[in-house]
Amino acid sequence: SKSLAPVVTETAEDVND
Repeated sequence: SKSLAPVVTETAEDVND
C-alpha cells in the first residue's frame, strides 16, 4: 500500500505489503 498505484489497487497492494 505504499506504491504510487491508484487507490483502486490499494486493497491488493495492502495484501502484498
